Formats: sequence, structure tokens, C-alpha cells
Amino acid sequence: MRVGLEQQVAEICAEIARRTGVRLGEGQQRTVLSRLMRRALTLGVGGLDAYFEHFRAHRAEELEALVSLLTTHHTAFFREAAHFRFLEGEGLAGVVAGARARGAKGLRVLSAGCSRGHEVYTLAMVLSRLLARLAPDLGFDVVGLDVDAEAIAAASNGVYRRDEIKVVPAQYLGAHWTRGSGAIAEFIKANDSLRERCEFCVGNVLDPAVLAADERFDLVFCRNLFIYFTAEQVRAAAAALLARLEPAGLFFVGLSESLLGTGLALAPVGPSAYQHAAAVKAAATPAAPTAPLIRVLCVDDSPVILKLLGKMLTPEQGFEIVATEG
Repeated sequence: MRVGLEQQVAEICAEIARRTGVRLGEGQQRTVLSRLMRRALTLGVGGLDAYFEHFRAHRAEELEALVSLLTTHHTAFFREAAHFRFLEGEGLAGVVAGARARGAKGLRVLSAGCSRGHEVYTLAMVLSRLLARLAPDLGFDVVGLDVDAEAIAAASNGVYRRDEIKVVPAQYLGAHWTRGSGAIAEFIKANDSLRERCEFCVGNVLDPAVLAADERFDLVFCRNLFIYFTAEQVRAAAAALLARLEPAGLFFVGLSESLLGTGLALAPVGPSAYQHAAAVKAAATPAAPTAPLIRVLCVDDSPVILKLLGKMLTPEQGFEIVATEG
């Protein structure tokens, strides 16, 4: 690669890194060049040199397009299904108990780096089924967050190719999807039973202001995003998300990722699933054994003495007065 071209590509990669946190190193240079050429052809501006001139003249618009073009969007329904099995097996019960303890009427869920919405709708299907059995009085909402405005628009639309839904276990499908007809027979659309539970917004987990200051979540999914960040970025983003996690909440990262080296106050509780360390410690500490109350029959001909004994021999002191006789 000639020096001038290398510098221009590096400039664009630096802009993408500042905007998204995604680092495009030397190993991705060929891919970057290929996608920039694709963008140049789409715009009809000629070769790469002409495109770089166009980029400098239309930086804001082009950055929006390049975020979508240069960031990874590998996703699928029920991707890394071990997490959903963990929720069904034992994970969600503790989250529900925590929500009940604080008097919540529903669960709040975050899907960070949600891409085109597969994870958001997967969570909506899972929670619809599990809460109907475990806590039918609790509702839920899922927030999908991604830096790519184009991906968020697709997620909000809720339309996918029909073959994408084939990986969803039948017990989760319910009546949540409608198949198209005629020319769109190979597509499906999420029904209101899912869409009303899901909201989507453009934002970056590296931006502290991306969510409201008082926003809290019972479940945080931030999977296969940290692999593109530096160690410092991982710790900063994870710390910010952990601060928004309810005390009994669960924090999921990708199965190939780990937060154990970050120094954050969290502890593993399942496959790439974490919880506040304080909550895990409290759950693991056995309650102090309670001695049985001493049952007492009080006999005295003085009502004053009987009243005094009643004040002295209390359950707090380990006694139970079963009867009095005077």
C-alpha cells in the first residue's frame, strides 16, 4: 500500500475508533480497503483518491455510512444459547426475586451492541415465555443500543428473512411472528407482542451519557463487543454498565470474553455471566442458626409479677410464654 493511501486509511480507521471504540488494525487493512472501494462505487465518485476527497468534504455523513460499513454485524437469533438456558434453569429466578424485593412491577433489560435486533427479540421471546410461568405479574422491557443508525433502523422495523427464524426453538416462537405473502413470502415480521416490549436507540457504550443517569437494568447483555476494545475501554464500559445493574441483576458478555481481569467488583455465576460481588457473597453466606424458643409457663398469684415476666421473657430474649396462671 502506498504511503499516501495508508495514511488516508489510517485517518478513517482512527475516526471509526473514536466514534465506536472498534479498532481496525493492520490485519483488517485489506477488508477496510475493499469496503471503502465498495462505498466509492456506490457513490459513483471513482477510485479511492476521489473517495477520500469526498470523505473530507462530507465527513459527518460519510462517518455515519462507514460506521455501518466497517463495523461487524455478525448476529443471529438465539446466538450463544447457553445464556438463555442459564436464565431458564436458575438465573432468572434470582433476578425475579430481586425485583420483587424492591417492589418493581417489571424487569428492565439492556442489549448493548444489539446490531439488527436479533438479540433484543430473542430476549423478548425468552422473557415472554419464562415470566408467564415464573412471575406472570411482572412485565418487562428490552432496550437495544448500537452505534450504527442503519442497524437500529432495521431492528426497529423488525423484519427478517424467514430462514433466520428457523434456529428459534419452537417453544419460544408462540404467536410472535407473521409471515409475509406473495412477493414477501420469504420474510417475517415481529408482532406487537414483541415490538411493544422493545425499544431501540443509537448510542455507544463508551459514552457515559448514552443512557439516562437514573437508568437501571435487571439484565445487561453486552456480548461479543468487548473483543474490539482496548483493555482500558473494556474496563470503563463494563464499570459503567455494572453501575447500572440492579443488586440482584445479571451481566452477560460473550462466551469468548471474560471480565475477571478487570478488577471490578463482580463474580461469575454462570457461563460468561456475572453478578455484583456483594450479592454473590451475601447469597453464599449461610444464615446464623436460630435456637428454638424456650417455652415458659408463668405461675404466680401476683398480676404485677406476671406482667413483669411477660416483659422479660420475650421472643427477642429466646423465650415464648405459652400460658400464665395466677
